[in-house]
Amino acid sequence: MDYNELAVIRPISKDDLTGFYQLALSAGIGMTSLPKDNDLLLNKINVSLESFNNISKNIDDYLFLFVLEHIKDKKIIGCSGIVNVGTELEPAYYLKLDINNSNMKLVNHYQGAAELCSLYLSKDFRKNNNGKLLSRSRLLFMQINDMFKNKKVIAEMRGYFDENNESPFWNEVFSQKFNMTVREAIETRANGHKQKIIDMMGFEPIDISNMSERTKKILGQVHSSTKAARGLLEREGLHFNNYVDLIDSGPALEANIRELITIKDTKNYQIQGFSENSNFKGKNKFIICNNEPVNFRACISEVIINDNNKIELPESVKYALNLENNKAVSIVEL
Repeated sequence: MDYNELAVIRPISKDDLTGFYQLALSAGIGMTSLPKDNDLLLNKINVSLESFNNISKNIDDYLFLFVLEHIKDKKIIGCSGIVNVGTELEPAYYLKLDINNSNMKLVNHYQGAAELCSLYLSKDFRKNNNGKLLSRSRLLFMQINDMFKNKKVIAEMRGYFDENNESPFWNEVFSQKFNMTVREAIETRANGHKQKIIDMMGFEPIDISNMSERTKKILGQVHSSTKAARGLLEREGLHFNNYVDLIDSGPALEANIRELITIKDTKNYQIQGFSENSNFKGKNKFIICNNEPVNFRACISEVIINDNNKIELPESVKYALNLENNKAVSIVEL
């Protein structure tokens, strides 16, 4: 694989703010973890940098943000992240669907879980398994960090929005009641004021039977651009357990980290050497990471696994992931 054609996952830096902002703009409505505001995004970058700097302390409050960089033109083509769910100041609240009693109500749930968040890939680069790399590389990062052992992992998916970028759920259930549009609700949450939404909702059950059939059908459904991401996560082993988002009723998927395919299938190898890229044609492709939490790097490449249980990698991967002979790497087959 040509070095210039590689796409590499790495921790976000302050220099990525412009590219990060462009991704947030492209992501459209509904992604509260990607606000369309430079100051808010810079704050997220700073929190991520602090989290990486303190990773050895097994901190409880963290945000790890990653970018996918196309090496040839240094272009930021995607982003993803991992964040702790709930804090003392802002507990984790969701709406729990109770189908038997035809209602939904506000509950504190998933406190302390690790949330897979902020996944977005530029439309022009939704190819060459870049989506899988963005999503699954986070799990490799978790695999090499003791702080995530035995964690519950969740993914809060963007809910259904119609062709006019409106949320039928919010518009029918909350818009008039709170005198707040869905865009205003999203902005309130993105600005760190989720508690305001929670306080307005209260804890009285919401009657599902009074909703229109259209709204009932989209409870727990995802945005059209999120369907592929949901499918990938469900194949990974996450599942829907009737918890949905407060604003757009998007589903929260969950699993114990030990249940995930990537975690179960990841293997650790020592590097025996590097060879010319041409030697790897026809070999199986893997996601490879460098086993360095603070300076995490991951990419997709062909691999040669030798009889001595050591591996050979292309020269291009050596430079992309900052590797050397005899270093250990983690790999999982695509």
